[in-house]
Amino acid sequence: MPQPPTTTTATNPSSSSLPSAMKAYTQTSFTTPRAALTFHPAHPLPDFPTPSTSPTALLLRVTHAALNPADLAILRFLPPFLTRPLRGGGRSSPVPGLDFAGVIVAVGDAVPKERGLAVGDRVVDYREHDPLEEHLAQRFGENEKQFDAILDCVGSQALFSKSPGYLKPGSKFVTIVGGWSQGVVPFIRNKMRPTFLGGTPRSYHLFLLSASGKIASQVAQWVELGVIKEALIDSEFPMERVVEAYEKLATGRAKGKIVIEVGASSDPLRQ
Repeated sequence: MPQPPTTTTATNPSSSSLPSAMKAYTQTSFTTPRAALTFHPAHPLPDFPTPSTSPTALLLRVTHAALNPADLAILRFLPPFLTRPLRGGGRSSPVPGLDFAGVIVAVGDAVPKERGLAVGDRVVDYREHDPLEEHLAQRFGENEKQFDAILDCVGSQALFSKSPGYLKPGSKFVTIVGGWSQGVVPFIRNKMRPTFLGGTPRSYHLFLLSASGKIASQVAQWVELGVIKEALIDSEFPMERVVEAYEKLATGRAKGKIVIEVGASSDPLRQ
């Protein structure tokens, strides 16, 4: 997004003080990121409630976005009209992206004070071996070396299908990438297909979380307590190179989050 207005220091700036446009990509088809995305250096702002019109709202200036495997699946498999409710209401060409961070520039009068939210606050090698499954089977194939559990953060079907070679019988395979973004058929096959029909003889579980203030507060507390010490960043791209960032995400070789810089580095709120 563009720079916030320099006069935005009050709790509730009027909508007239907001920028009229923002940097954005829009999705015009469902295919590869290079073919599906169009960059707009001055895209009209969406019609959204602000603290001046909705006293329970926050206004956040997005400084960075993180690419999510679900974003890539949506670009590839869902036509834009199906994603409009998620990404900009009735727009024919929705803006992609699920994960973002930024700086609060306005707080509604009815936002509970105990939330501690104020203007200026910041909201905050898997593929070293190829194929990974063969490496795991060779190194951890013996019974006493097999894993007690596997947490899959990438969404690898092969990792689950071949897991009997390195995951103990009766142990759980948990993935955070799946569900509708990967397709219903793979989930049903992994979860319900019996072994005598070709199913994998290991327990398959899908772990997904919806965005909520309760979860965000818990994560913030873990950061303050030092339980979470670092967010692993693989690489950072400017807005103009988002397509390259998506293409890197598609390789499955990112070691950490791929981050998009939306706001200018000279933004005083980021100092």
